[in-house]
Amino acid sequence: MGRKFLAAQENLADRINEIAKERGRTVFSIVNEALSAFIRANEWGKDLTTIIEDAKILEIARNSGMVLIPEPLHERLMESTSFDSKMKDYWRSSGIVFGRYLELNNIRDLKKVERILREVVGVNPDISISNERLVCISPRLGEKRSEAVAIFLEGVMNSMGFGIASREVSKGIIVLKFKQEGEL
Repeated sequence: MGRKFLAAQENLADRINEIAKERGRTVFSIVNEALSAFIRANEWGKDLTTIIEDAKILEIARNSGMVLIPEPLHERLMESTSFDSKMKDYWRSSGIVFGRYLELNNIRDLKKVERILREVVGVNPDISISNERLVCISPRLGEKRSEAVAIFLEGVMNSMGFGIASREVSKGIIVLKFKQEGEL
């Protein structure tokens, strides 16, 4: 098998050398593994940074107590369940726990939170967050599920220091207007 030499920043090459020693591997094997992963990611139309960020989102979701279930099953469960105050409390507390978990992972940037919430909410939502409001739109959200997701999102934003000033929730559309705590 032929070999080629590649150039790398000194600090990266030094770190790869350290990792190789720690793991009892060769630099050659680690570099080839990294290049193979880069090529596979490129074939998927993604970059390694995005794939790593997606994996981190799944890890955060799992570690905060979330599980993946098929969307039709989730929708059916939501439509057949009584959406009483206890159920609302569960959704809110889940949002608070998730928001605190984001904070523990030093994720405070609203654009990163947006991206994470898109993955966690599922149903391919369009979510945008600013200092004044959060908008979540997904035609795939049923009426009860829209309310549940809104309550979850309120919990997330509350845990990040945003108080809810007003809310509009209808099937597939959630608009939460908020201000920083202390401004209400």
